Amino acid sequence: MSQRAGVSIKTVSRVLNNERYVGAETRARVQDAVAALNFRPNLAARSLAGRRSFQIALVCDNPSPNYVYAMQTGIRDRCEADGVRMIAQPYDRASQRLVEEVEALIDASRPDGVVLTPPASDDAAVLDLLARREVRIVRVSPGTHAETSASVSIDKPDCRARDDRASARAGAPPHRPYRRPSRLRHQRAASRGL
Repeated sequence: MSQRAGVSIKTVSRVLNNERYVGAETRARVQDAVAALNFRPNLAARSLAGRRSFQIALVCDNPSPNYVYAMQTGIRDRCEADGVRMIAQPYDRASQRLVEEVEALIDASRPDGVVLTPPASDDAAVLDLLARREVRIVRVSPGTHAETSASVSIDKPDCRARDDRASARAGAPPHRPYRRPSRLRHQRAASRGL
């Protein structure tokens, strides 16, 4: 690829990793060579060369198929744009083995980050495990301690959050109207004695 583009291997690497400091003409030559050679980066090879797996894990449990679909689609689209693979790991919120299942996922896939949807986004044992293992997280609609980690709220369309290793795009399905965050709804209900 570097020969075809007439550049160094390092320049090809910079273009493939979307790094700065590559001129527009040089970037175009490398991208043309990539297209002509039908090159597809090998994530396994990339992870062996560095400390990243280029994978984000989504830990999701929700009885609504629309919610799960919207969540997976949004996160997958963002991951694809960032050159990262999304691994979807469904779980059963009633499982006594949730922490073991999340730990097995981390051991097997070594994700760069984990996206947690409710109720796992507030599960103290899961959060402790991920902190102990130093896994970056993005919590979707956390009900408690939102300031302790990267988080997004699905109450706003096209909500975005980004951490240096975990990135996610989560959006409410287009047919859902804007709703107040659940914490505010509960506070208002409590103030009215409901």
